Amino acid sequence: MGSLTDDMTRLRDDIGALRQSRFAFLGQLQQDAAALQNDVEAMRSRFCDQHGAMARGMNDNLGAFVSDLRTDVSRMTQTVRNDRFEMAQTLRAELDGFASDIREYVNAMADEVFDLQEGFRDERAAMARRLTDELQTFSSGLSVDVTRMVEGFFNHRAETAEKTEADLRTFMNGLKKDVCELSREAGNIRTGFRTDHAEMARLMKDNLGSFVSALKESVVQLESSFRDDRLGMARGSRIDRKTFLSEVKKSVSDLRHRVWDLRVTFATDIENAHRAWARTSAPPRKKEEAPVEKAREGAPDDLAQISGIGPGRQSRLNAAGIFTLQQLAASTPAALEEALGKMAKATDAEKWIEQAKALV
Repeated sequence: MGSLTDDMTRLRDDIGALRQSRFAFLGQLQQDAAALQNDVEAMRSRFCDQHGAMARGMNDNLGAFVSDLRTDVSRMTQTVRNDRFEMAQTLRAELDGFASDIREYVNAMADEVFDLQEGFRDERAAMARRLTDELQTFSSGLSVDVTRMVEGFFNHRAETAEKTEADLRTFMNGLKKDVCELSREAGNIRTGFRTDHAEMARLMKDNLGSFVSALKESVVQLESSFRDDRLGMARGSRIDRKTFLSEVKKSVSDLRHRVWDLRVTFATDIENAHRAWARTSAPPRKKEEAPVEKAREGAPDDLAQISGIGPGRQSRLNAAGIFTLQQLAASTPAALEEALGKMAKATDAEKWIEQAKALV
């Protein structure tokens, strides 16, 4: 029995060590999976940050370029406006100067005529007619000259305005062309960026899928190898356990029969002692052998051979008066659950009864 106890202790220690190694392996596997998940999350976060920084940089550069372009267009528009305003001011000043000169000339001529009228009153009629004719001629010429100068001024202003408008139209067409080319270039840059981003995302997805597939294959291989090792160990432990339990059951059964034989022998010796004390030499009566044979027939069975009944539950059944398989087969599930009490959880009393009926 001492070696048997040592073997059971070693077996229990081995099972405990295997359980601890399994728990350690599972813990390490969980830690590795958590670390891998953290690495993937960090990689995804870095990718998102870099993508956001790139998008912000492109947006800032495009915004700065558009702002500079707007500033240049505003500056050129203001310059054209200033030039046109200065030209209009210059032309207005020249026209005002010309009109002032004409007024001064006319005033001077009026003063001269007045002086002539004052100086030559006697020749007023002839001089008046002549001066009137000359004045009319001069006025007609002056009107023609003024009309010609005004028409020339308006023609020059119209030509200048047309030239300025044509230059402005040419500038605006060039500006529109530059803006269109800039928009087309920005669209090409945006399309290239989207294509590069899609290619990068696809490559990242393919690499991540390959990595996850390889990881899954590694985990499946580890689980398969661990399952095979565990099945091998469980199979070996089960075989050793069955062998050990069969040996224990055999030893217990032999011990019970030996104890029962000792009890019968002791009862026989007591009966013989009583007969010797009464000075009777008659052999033991057959009527008294019946209880012994009946007791031998009612010897307790090993209820642990029923799947699900251990030493604790067997002691509970023995305390309830169930010692044999026949008594177990004749019981009901409710009676067995009542006999087991709290130990009746997760038990199948009906299967116990069926197994007992099959063994009786």
